[in-house]
Amino acid sequence: MAKIKDIPKIDRPREKFLQKGADALSKSDLLAILLGSGIKGKNVRELSESIIKKFGKNFLTSN
Repeated sequence: MAKIKDIPKIDRPREKFLQKGADALSKSDLLAILLGSGIKGKNVRELSESIIKKFGKNFLTSN
């Protein structure tokens, strides 16, 4: 499990959002920004992927 600080800045969700905008991010990255931090044993990116997997692919889709 890599910490967010270990990921190159260009690949970090928040930095990617600031540089490229929301359309350049995956649902997982957008959720990671909203969550802000992970939990013990999972960085924020892994946590967001787990949440999306649990609630299904339409979890963050607007109606």
